[in-house]
Formats: sequence, C-alpha cells, structure tokens
Amino acid sequence: MSDHMHDGHRLRMKEQFLKSGMDSLSSHQVLEILLYYSVPRVDTNPLAHRLIDHFGGLSEVLDADFDQLRQVKGVSENTATHLVFVSELLRRYHCEKTQERKSFRSLDEVGKYLQAQYTNEKNEKLRILCFNNRGNLLHTAVISEGGLVSTSVNIRRIMEVVLRYPTTSVVMAHNHPAGFAIPSSQDYDCTVQVRRALESLQIELSDHIVFAENDFVSMRQTAKYAGAFSKYARDDSALEWLRPIDPFEE
Repeated sequence: MSDHMHDGHRLRMKEQFLKSGMDSLSSHQVLEILLYYSVPRVDTNPLAHRLIDHFGGLSEVLDADFDQLRQVKGVSENTATHLVFVSELLRRYHCEKTQERKSFRSLDEVGKYLQAQYTNEKNEKLRILCFNNRGNLLHTAVISEGGLVSTSVNIRRIMEVVLRYPTTSVVMAHNHPAGFAIPSSQDYDCTVQVRRALESLQIELSDHIVFAENDFVSMRQTAKYAGAFSKYARDDSALEWLRPIDPFEE
C-alpha cells in the first residue's frame, strides 16, 4: 500500500473516531489508531491484530510490560515504550480522578477508590489511608512493596505516617497480583498487629481491604475475618483464629 493510501486510511479512521466515538471501533481498530503515533507511515492493522492475538485482548495488551511487548514480532522499542506509557497514563488518570473525592460515604466507596490505584500493579503493595474525625481523607501512602506474592509490614513506617496528620482512623489495603482477593492467615495476623499498634495511639483501624484484578474483599465486612478487628483477636496461627474465642479465657 502506498504512503498516500496509508494517509487516506489513517485519516478515515480518525474521522470515524471523531464522528462516532470509540464505541464505533473494534478493539483492533482502537489499537491500530493508537499505534499510528509510534509507527509512522506503515499499515498498523496487522500489528494490532498480532498484539491482540498474542495477549488475548486490548486490555491485556495494555497490561503487558515492556519486555513482554518486545517479544511480539514488529513491536519496536519505541512502540513498546509508547504502549507502556499509555497504560501508565490511564492508571495516573484514574488515580487523580478518584483523588478529587476527599470524603467517602461507605467502605465500598473506599474500595472503589483504591481499586483504581491497584490497576495494572505487577507487585504487591501495602497502602494505608488516613482519615480525620469527619471521615475526610487526609493522606494515602505506600508503606511497602514486595514481589508477586508478598510484601512486608513495617509497623514503624505506618506509625510515622499516621502521626504526620490528625488521623483518627486508618484503612489498610494490599493486593494479590498473582492470586485471588481472599485474605490469608498472614493477612489476618498482619491486621491484628497493625490494629494493636494503632490502638496505642487511639487510632481505629477501620478496615483491611484485599485486591486482586477487578475484585476486592473487605475483611471487616466478611464474617470469617471480622474477628481481626476485635480486641480479643489472636494472631498466633490460622487454626487459632478460625475458632471462636472466649473473652474470659486466661
């Protein structure tokens, strides 16, 4: 196809988008247009198809990292960088958009706010949200970052963060990049430890939310894990916290 024909096709695709919106385009057409800005004067339709065939869909293409993208035939360093940049741009947009809301009416709203921050995260990250006595969000901080399966709990770091603000309550959150939004016994023990530390400052741990892909679970709102927020909670083993606790037990 000649350069003139490429230019004409690209112009028609852009006009279709401007006239009818993105819903009028298939996934490979969306990707085809996106590739215009890193692949000049070449038909990007075959590369768009290869990328979607390789990864399984448009969202999966944008979730891929630089090295994974470079494995696809025809993806240059420039194109891989461009696609990773667009993915990170979308994540930044969602984070800043949700940060416009500084107060929440429910823990479910807090979960949705945090979900945008965990979009496309490849590593496990532990975050805390600090709230004042009016329920307004004061600060969000990443406490630690681990690999695909674990991250450490730095109690001292949490204490340092909450003391910088007039914090009266905290929501803790972390993600399971390679698993499901199901709290583990370690997550339970971590919740108990952090709750106890915050209680020494007269700060409430309102919830611990676990994320995985497009799902999240509130530990406080799940009967199986809600015991972690009780002053009688144990943190010595999974078997211990699965059984009822006698508050008068020595």
